[in-house]
Amino acid sequence: MKTPEKREERLAQARAYKAANREQILAQRAEYRRVNAEKIYEKQRAYYEENTEKVLESNRKWRAANIEKLRQRELKRFNIHKPDGRVPADLLKRVRIKCLDLGGNPAVTDDMRLAILAVAYESPELQNNWLHAGFINETAASWSRSWRQKKPLSRVKFMMDYKAGKLS
Repeated sequence: MKTPEKREERLAQARAYKAANREQILAQRAEYRRVNAEKIYEKQRAYYEENTEKVLESNRKWRAANIEKLRQRELKRFNIHKPDGRVPADLLKRVRIKCLDLGGNPAVTDDMRLAILAVAYESPELQNNWLHAGFINETAASWSRSWRQKKPLSRVKFMMDYKAGKLS
């Protein structure tokens, strides 16, 4: 006969096993998702087709409950001080060079933040638009992410040009 004590004991054992083998379990799940991606997608699509109204209602409720969080996220993404369009390539290059000059790595957000602050300090006119103080964290995160996503050869070429003194 199963008693509450035995049940608690089994649950404790299961929790201990999961804690001890967390990495292995996560790897198994990831492998299962990779191998069965099509099957999982079909299940999700079938569920959505059968329960469209339920899913949409759930999404509406979540949005209503988290409207303030969504507004804050939208405000973070939109820099009102920045002119429309792409970041000038020479400005981005200048910040990356400054990051390297300071001994940092352009792929690291904190190093890019320091470089942005240094460039903004040198050029006060940039503080009112591209390098506005209220958005330095977002700008640094975005620019360091773009460096990490660059093709390795273009990163290597940039570093070689920097070391050779070809960049100014």
